[in-house]
Amino acid sequence: MSHWQKYHARWAQIQPPLRPNEDVVEHLLQLAKPTCNIVLLGVTPEIADAYGRVTAIDKNPAMIANVWPGNNAGKRAIEDDWLHVNLPHDSFDAVIGDGSLNNVACPGEISALLQRAMKWLVPGGVFACRLFERPDREIMTH
Repeated sequence: MSHWQKYHARWAQIQPPLRPNEDVVEHLLQLAKPTCNIVLLGVTPEIADAYGRVTAIDKNPAMIANVWPGNNAGKRAIEDDWLHVNLPHDSFDAVIGDGSLNNVACPGEISALLQRAMKWLVPGGVFACRLFERPDREIMTH
């Protein structure tokens, strides 16, 4: 079983900065208002809870079953791959992710995902994704 297949079981123990805190969510809300219709890359509940209209996409059914806050009239989760999911073009105000670009396999997939996301967005829509970077080696050795 891969790291990602077991990720849902450790979700409750994950803390900021690996999970978005209130400051991260507030910054996202400045970029895309809470009334926006968003695509969420993954099922991060802190982000899903901040928006009224969410289409979340995650290829891990265990994440949807155990982490997603639940479908309702304005929110739904789809089990699919970001690189293959069929979403309508020009239909979303924002595409939001938390570390999502860190989770694609290679630079070519990043480009493919960004191209797909741009098609989903209405003209003038927002793409916002928090990224993670490894600390400098010098910092890691002290």
